[in-house]
Amino acid sequence: MKIVRWLQWVAFALWLGGLIGIGALSAPAAFDTIRHAPATAGLPAPEQSALAGQIVGTALRHFNVLCVVLVVLLCIGVLVGWRRSSPRRQIAEVVTVGALGISLAVLMQILLPAMDAAQAAGQMPRFDTLHRVYENVANLQMLLLLVLAALYVARDNPSKG
Repeated sequence: MKIVRWLQWVAFALWLGGLIGIGALSAPAAFDTIRHAPATAGLPAPEQSALAGQIVGTALRHFNVLCVVLVVLLCIGVLVGWRRSSPRRQIAEVVTVGALGISLAVLMQILLPAMDAAQAAGQMPRFDTLHRVYENVANLQMLLLLVLAALYVARDNPSKG
């Protein structure tokens, strides 16, 4: 059981760390680097943004594949720990991990393809709207991960009173 709990914490940390790493660090760095790189200095701003967006989009696609593995690990943890938790905690964990899985499917199967299509068609207002939705779903994932962490802390450190 200890290995399963450890895997759950690792999955949690990788997912949350990846969201923060890409959203708060890599994406801004890609846009800043492209904007100031001598090789792209002659490109118009929209083309610079598109190039930076392609870099970030590739990172997100790779990260989403990792998240599929992570959600599977989280589901295994729920199944293995099913009988060792209270019914309330079981339901909370199932709902939270399920919502993470659904949000991941929405990002991978709906939003990223729609963003790619909008960008390819030059529909930048549509792309911008989809991008905001993508950011909101990623923020929801962060919230769900924090809920999951609270459930794990409560599970791993039950009150003595």
